[in-house]
Amino acid sequence: MSDIFKEVDEDLRRDQAARLWAKYGRYVIGAAVAVVLATAVFQVWNWWDKEQRAERSAQFVAAMELMRDGDSETAAAQFGAMAEADGSYGTLAAFNEARLQAEAGNAEAAVEILDMLAESAAAGPSFQGVATILAVLHQIDQGDPAALEARLKPLTEAGSGFRPTALELTAVLALRQGDSARAVALYTQVADDRSAPAALRRRASQMLAALGK
Repeated sequence: MSDIFKEVDEDLRRDQAARLWAKYGRYVIGAAVAVVLATAVFQVWNWWDKEQRAERSAQFVAAMELMRDGDSETAAAQFGAMAEADGSYGTLAAFNEARLQAEAGNAEAAVEILDMLAESAAAGPSFQGVATILAVLHQIDQGDPAALEARLKPLTEAGSGFRPTALELTAVLALRQGDSARAVALYTQVADDRSAPAALRRRASQMLAALGK
């Protein structure tokens, strides 16, 4: 008889986690994207200060202007051509191409580009981390949770600049799988991490409150 009650209790926990995911999941994803993009923008402008010159700079600026003016298809093509070359502008172009593909509804194409960036030593650790986070975000609703968690694991290690965001996304994946206890443990790590951005800590605390902790 106790086994029956245990099974019912587990079912209720899974249902609660599913409801929380449906209610808060999109908010969490949107907030995480904002953090990742803020990191990317910081890196972009560092490079921009150092390399705003020559033909590739002009090409990049032209593609950015096309994107700003709403000509996404042409901009994506130009970014795609630039992404084939090595160097900082190639990396930035690839990120923008992935963004435009995602905005056009081509999530698979965006993930393919981001996966290439995540595996590219030439992109450097910071951009590899950004690419990994974004690739996971684009698949977090439908992708295999275990596979996505495995991709995030290196970023959850101590010393990783992406640790709070990676832990938060891992908590989202735990909720997707109905494991609210593990989600609570992960959100607690983020909420208690004094080195994490205030917005992430606040969001983790809100999720803990929503989970009844």
